Amino acid sequence: MKTRTTAVQDYRRFTLFSVDDVMNTAPAEAVALEDIPHDEASEYLLVRLPRNSVLPELIIAVESAVATLAGIKARATVSEEPAVSVASEREKETFADRNYRRLEALRRKVFNEGQWLTAKELSALRGDAAAKSNPAAQANRWKKAGKIFAVTEAGRDWFPSWALDEGGQPLPVMKSILALFGESKSPWAIAFWFHAPNSWLGGARPMDLLARRPTDVVKAAQAEAEGPING
Repeated sequence: MKTRTTAVQDYRRFTLFSVDDVMNTAPAEAVALEDIPHDEASEYLLVRLPRNSVLPELIIAVESAVATLAGIKARATVSEEPAVSVASEREKETFADRNYRRLEALRRKVFNEGQWLTAKELSALRGDAAAKSNPAAQANRWKKAGKIFAVTEAGRDWFPSWALDEGGQPLPVMKSILALFGESKSPWAIAFWFHAPNSWLGGARPMDLLARRPTDVVKAAQAEAEGPING
């Protein structure tokens, strides 16, 4: 699904999720709030999101929900005949199936960026000759101590190279960030957060600022961990 950012005179920006885009029809033009006709106002929904970055999982969920509702409405208006036709494979596909496919695509995108190391590769990066007999030992100790995390792919643990310093050691800031997330995020959700543009960092990705602006990344992680604040 495509997103568009609109602006009004006071420079507030809004992202437009278009049903037309989801249904693969002619894309709708981006519009400013004052351009929306009064008799079409009910076709728009303005949602206030948390001040921190919009999680990829949230975008996937919105896309899936819009596609599902739009599809139901489209099928209901195709014909008024009572006869029930055989549903296509896509129609049979459940919301959970579509959501799973999209999450898998997001995992592929993050993983294929090529910045992940096996425990053996991590040990080689450090030049740790003593780890040859058990290359996973040091990486697993770091993971258990909360100094680094790993995602599981094809039955193996993969560690982020961007979380390491030039000597192959975990950056100290990683322990603080992982402690903030605690058990609230899965390893893949943590990876998504590090790879996604973050509004608290001026649109930069947390992974790109770990070494240069660790304090700012910790603040962004704090905002993410606290979630939206009401009142």
